Amino acid sequence: MLFLQTFLLFITISLAALIPQSGQAKDELTEQELQYLEDDPTITHKVTFQFSQKEEPDSPDSKILGEITMGMFGKTVPKTVFNFVKLANMTHGYGYERVLFHRIIQNFMIQGGDFQFGDGRGGHSIFEKGKFKDENFEINHNKKGRVSMANAGKDTNGSQFFITNTDDCTFLDGKHVVFGQVIGGFDTLAAVSAVKTNDKNRPLLDLFISNIKIQTLMISEPSPNYIYLIVVILVVVIWFAYSKSSYKKNAITDIKDSGIF
Repeated sequence: MLFLQTFLLFITISLAALIPQSGQAKDELTEQELQYLEDDPTITHKVTFQFSQKEEPDSPDSKILGEITMGMFGKTVPKTVFNFVKLANMTHGYGYERVLFHRIIQNFMIQGGDFQFGDGRGGHSIFEKGKFKDENFEINHNKKGRVSMANAGKDTNGSQFFITNTDDCTFLDGKHVVFGQVIGGFDTLAAVSAVKTNDKNRPLLDLFISNIKIQTLMISEPSPNYIYLIVVILVVVIWFAYSKSSYKKNAITDIKDSGIF
């Protein structure tokens, strides 16, 4: 019994050391960034997009408009943020690097994320390269700078997203999943929102993400690999306990059958 207790204690300590603990901040948000997060959920990542625009339609030259930094609500909508971050860092070889912002509407939003065609017809998630369900609608479109998933209807999230450039877009609540908030670069958001567009709200000169920076503020939840490890260890512990119990019962039976008692 003492050996079993020691073994269980060892397993507990090992798991505590192996499994990442959520809620452990690695970097702090500045006071200026925090002012945009009043009454908002926990931020797990900071993603910064640098925006550039071509100087002429057929020219390779472009000018930098500035940067927009977004905080991600990875505790509230973990799957949506996971998809966005993986696309941002090009984990699977596709994503937001140099992707166009194809739709700009003043006093509403700016939209991008179609890395396939750049016009709003394409893009997909990292989940089997398809679409995924609306995670939840816990966060409202009640602030300028909300980062939200674009879709073609219920449960059709892919890679396209938009950033609101006005204070109230609550008519989108319950239809689009908010997963982030702009916490820096509102001057850039204003500059991007003011670019000249055609009658379909597409910029006359290509507007694109020219650089991406990702900062993790909070250690993520345990991955499925840790869950498998826990299951395996629990099976071993149960088997060990059962074996000890069976051995003890068999020993008692053998003693009784021996005729000594």
